[in-house]
Amino acid sequence: MCLYLNFPDSSKDAGKLMISVLSAVAEIERENIRVQTMEGRMQKAREGKWNCKVS
Repeated sequence: MCLYLNFPDSSKDAGKLMISVLSAVAEIERENIRVQTMEGRMQKAREGKWNCKVS
């Protein structure tokens, strides 16, 4: 997603709506990333592969 330099004006109703919609989309995307990450880790565990990074 790309943020424009002219971000919606939060003092106006339309701007507040746009910010709310963008926030909801970001929240859904974050949850999707979390679920996909957990599914990938579970799949690796089922395959007997190591899930941790050793530093």
